[in-house]
Amino acid sequence: MASGCASDADKINTLVFGAVKKDPLFLWRPAWVIKVTDMETPIGGIYPEGAARLSHALKGENLPSSALNDATEVARASGWQVPSDGVGYVKAIENSRMKLWVLFSVTTETNVVTMTFSGLSA
Repeated sequence: MASGCASDADKINTLVFGAVKKDPLFLWRPAWVIKVTDMETPIGGIYPEGAARLSHALKGENLPSSALNDATEVARASGWQVPSDGVGYVKAIENSRMKLWVLFSVTTETNVVTMTFSGLSA
């Protein structure tokens, strides 16, 4: 039976994933990218605690040495800021009390830059 009311978890998932998917950092596709893989980890259901997360992996045939610097430049140019603890980047979600947080990682063996986006309460 379908319910007319979305749960708090569903609302947070929709807010976080919607904000991530329209952000210029998520939409960035440098010339070296040959494949993009996304994996959503929503809160609720089998993930009752934690944060809604989206892993966004950009794979290249040949990963340029500047890939991580290029990603952080795109983040800064689109309004992401380094938080007070200096870990990752944060950005407010418009019209909400939540923020997005992103961490970058590079795996040179597989030529992948991964951005892990999470929703945080402000």
